[in-house]
Amino acid sequence: MYMNEYGLIVQQCWDDLPNHYPNLRLDEFVVMPNHIHGIMIIDNVGIVETGLKPVSTGGDGIVETGLKPVSTTRNHGLFEFVRALKTFSSRKINEVRGTVGHPIWQTRFWDRIIRDEQALHQIRIYIRNNPQAWKHDPLVI
Repeated sequence: MYMNEYGLIVQQCWDDLPNHYPNLRLDEFVVMPNHIHGIMIIDNVGIVETGLKPVSTGGDGIVETGLKPVSTTRNHGLFEFVRALKTFSSRKINEVRGTVGHPIWQTRFWDRIIRDEQALHQIRIYIRNNPQAWKHDPLVI
């Protein structure tokens, strides 16, 4: 497989995410013809991801004030990172195609918490080998 112009845009947007989110570290990533795989490492010391807003686990500079926590350092979570990737890449792809506002991505995404080094290693291998497995994908026409 060779990446086309749109795949390169997605790759560039992926690579740029840590420039916008200091608590995000990127790991393995691959653009496939109809999906992507990537590992995002969220570096929120003392913060537990519970959805769209971080929640304090104590002693980390976060103060709960009802609906929105106040923090001396802004930590974002997975939903924000994926939203940004989809938004930035869609905007750029639509600019190239001349189709402003056209949907590029499905609305949802599949995520998985990687709990240990063994699982991380296995998932990295899966991502690296995914392009070679493409010919066996049931969605290939």
